[in-house]
Amino acid sequence: MTTSPRRPRTSPRRPVVASRPTVSKGRVACVAVGMTLVTAGFGWRLVDLQLRPDPALAGQIGSQVREQVIEAPRGDILDRHGRTMALSLTRPSIIADPRLVPAAEVDDIVGQLAAHLSTDPAVIERRLRSGQAFVFLERQVEPAVGDAVLALGLPGISSQDEPYRDHPNRECSGLSVIGRVDIDQVGISGLEERFDDHLTGEPGLAVRETQRGGDVRIPGGYQVVTAVEPGLDLHLTLDRNIQYEAEQLLVEALERTGGGKAMAIVTDPATGEIHAMANAVRDAETGEARCTTTNLAATWTYEPGSIMKALTFAAVLENGAWDEHTPVHIPSVISVARGAGMADHNYTDVNLRDGDATHPPSWIMAKSSNNGTIRLATKLGADPFQSTLERLGIGERTALEFKGEASGILDDLDSHGLMLS
Repeated sequence: MTTSPRRPRTSPRRPVVASRPTVSKGRVACVAVGMTLVTAGFGWRLVDLQLRPDPALAGQIGSQVREQVIEAPRGDILDRHGRTMALSLTRPSIIADPRLVPAAEVDDIVGQLAAHLSTDPAVIERRLRSGQAFVFLERQVEPAVGDAVLALGLPGISSQDEPYRDHPNRECSGLSVIGRVDIDQVGISGLEERFDDHLTGEPGLAVRETQRGGDVRIPGGYQVVTAVEPGLDLHLTLDRNIQYEAEQLLVEALERTGGGKAMAIVTDPATGEIHAMANAVRDAETGEARCTTTNLAATWTYEPGSIMKALTFAAVLENGAWDEHTPVHIPSVISVARGAGMADHNYTDVNLRDGDATHPPSWIMAKSSNNGTIRLATKLGADPFQSTLERLGIGERTALEFKGEASGILDDLDSHGLMLS
């Protein structure tokens, strides 16, 4: 039998193990010290910021929180029945952030805006090139104008609503009494100025958080710090309807007579309350009769006309110069002497076309008889008449305290030689 040769026995191979690098204890200590210093530095900086905020960093953070003044609504002006005579509504104002307007596009943008705005194009261009963060291009435009401008989609151009004063009856709505406010809602005439403190409220304050740069608002980042206190309403004795009708009648009277000015005051004799104080004028340039914003009834000195009959009757009756039940002989023509250097004046009573007549004082008042009133004033005499007019406040300012109110003129009756007695 044969046998196979025996293979030589081999020993198993041991795995090769790489030698580990050795780290010195000094290096470990340096790293540990470094990390400790960095951690300590961060900790110190946090404490430092809490105790002494960095001005530059605080400024960057603060620039994201912007204060916003909340304008207080102006109070309404109401008539005796609570109907509105003046109130504040809103209109869009066209604004711009010139920083967002490309310099190369300014001329083109000005041209597009000029087609809708009344502001001088040169002014628009100057404002768009100002480099400021905010400028007005035109304030309180009509809503249609605001919509047309926004529809252009111009960079940096937008709008914001602003309050303006509105009057339901437009020009013939007692503006001569109500007065006006300027574009910033400050009273500049009439009752708007007289009671400006009453009508003006206290503005509020809010803070708004925005992304750095201010172009993106952060949701929930709006907070009212100080609440708005709205202005108070002002209630008048005027009646809006009577005021409007009185002004319309005055305009019609000027057109019919060719007069230059007309005034009417409607009062309640029992209380003295004024229900209307109307004024109308004829425009010197156009010749058109129209309502006016000037309160001529309070600021202009004029002859009172037939309303003096009521004052004359008051003086006659109060001083006992005539009894209200005793008939008065009234000449159809009366000649009144006006003193030295002045011609006598003849008064013809249109109510006495058939000659002299006798009527009670009530007839004289009802017919507004000139001659009957002169006859009673003659019986009264100059001195008591003068005294009564002064006590009635003729020639003095009234208690209205209307700015620019005239005191009127009341001369001594004897000074112009009117012979009443």
